[in-house]
Amino acid sequence: LEDVSAWLEANATAFGRVGAVPAPLVYGAAGDLMLALAYEGQTLMLPNSWSDSGKAVDASAVQQALHMGFSLVFNKAHCRHSAIAELAEALSEQLGALVGANVYVTPSSQPDGADDGAAAAAVGSDSADLEPRQGFATHFDQMESFIVQVSGRKLWYLYDDMVGLPRPLQRVLPTAEEAGVPQMELELAPGDVLYIPRGWVHDARTLGSASVHVTLGANLQQASYAHLAAEAVRSAAARAKLARETAEARVRGRGRPKLSADNQAA
Repeated sequence: LEDVSAWLEANATAFGRVGAVPAPLVYGAAGDLMLALAYEGQTLMLPNSWSDSGKAVDASAVQQALHMGFSLVFNKAHCRHSAIAELAEALSEQLGALVGANVYVTPSSQPDGADDGAAAAAVGSDSADLEPRQGFATHFDQMESFIVQVSGRKLWYLYDDMVGLPRPLQRVLPTAEEAGVPQMELELAPGDVLYIPRGWVHDARTLGSASVHVTLGANLQQASYAHLAAEAVRSAAARAKLARETAEARVRGRGRPKLSADNQAA
């Protein structure tokens, strides 16, 4: 948590490799951090209206969003933190698959002076009932997830397996009816680890104090025969497209072929 606070206060963090020169934070799914809030069965991402460029991050605005109940997600923490990098590398060697890590910070369930009306306005809703503090709506992931609780406590709900071994493009948000009733309810304390197989529907929320956890995601679907077959088909299609475009370019380059009188008659 101290490292996350330092990143925000400096408005910069190293990216690309541990020890790299820190660069300004960029907001967005493909950037350094995101702010998310579960609301009425959906995951709402706070839009970045903090600068004309739409990229620069204002640390004070992030703190305000946390105060309103949004969860902060630091993407690719394995590229920013040496201990997390070592953990991800060790897990990758054990599983024989790529492993990445994100850090999730969810505010307390009832923060002092929280303005739920402001949070509702931030996501474009008139409702002020945003309890409990939950960053992501009920969902499943396409990767194997290892949850490492670092600070605070968090309550996790695990539902029935919705999609067995989902592929990367299988992304759907289950409705309340599809998710059904939680089959397991687990409380994680600092030092606890929870493994959630891909396709297993889940959600989580804070218990009183703020929560910080690290999620290690293992892309085991890329180590399957299905992935190998899909990549082979994709590669073959790309080569066929290139061959077709090359042939068309050659025809355009030398003009229309001249035909003999016999061929023209035919």
